[in-house]
Amino acid sequence: MADPKTAQDYLQLPYSRVLVPQAGGGFSARILEFPGCIAEATTCEETLTALEQVAESWLEVAIALGHKIAEPLAAHQYSGKIAVRLPPWLHEQLVRIAETSHLTVNQFIVAAIGEKVGQHAAAAEIIPPIREIVGDSIRQEAVAQILPIRDIVDESIRQVAVAHILPPIRTIVDESIREVAVAQILAPIRELVSESLRQAAEIYARNAAPGAQQ
Repeated sequence: MADPKTAQDYLQLPYSRVLVPQAGGGFSARILEFPGCIAEATTCEETLTALEQVAESWLEVAIALGHKIAEPLAAHQYSGKIAVRLPPWLHEQLVRIAETSHLTVNQFIVAAIGEKVGQHAAAAEIIPPIREIVGDSIRQEAVAQILPIRDIVDESIRQVAVAHILPPIRTIVDESIREVAVAQILAPIRELVSESLRQAAEIYARNAAPGAQQ
């Protein structure tokens, strides 16, 4: 295949796609060679389809920015030989431990590296679901701790309202009731008294007039 130039060209190459089931349901998928290229969905098919869409967008941005796109891991040719430089003290301990384990230095190094790689792979599969479970537990605990605080705050707000809002309202209502009482009760009484005074004044005037009958 000619050198890839577009996102679709790169996606034709054998990049490493990893599909992982989620603890709470659904799946997540990523391409190992593209950092941060991750997708999530409900089913395997939906997740892989979403991953292709995310990868295409990821590649388009990387190409536009002029970033170097990593080659697929499967495209690398590995000879199985590596040169490792060790400090003398570590080299000495390596030889001694290999001898006590009845292994050659090469066999011991291969076993140690294999164990470490296996642990790393297991951690990549196990830790995300554990982190999700722990995160949900922390969220539930936070909710359990916050709800009583909300009740306390609500009660405090109610008490403040009673102390600072209701008295002025009660004063206004009492004043309104007093004014209504004056208008509905005192006014008729005042009118009756005035009428009685008027009648008494007329009687007094008639009696006091000259020639009034004794």
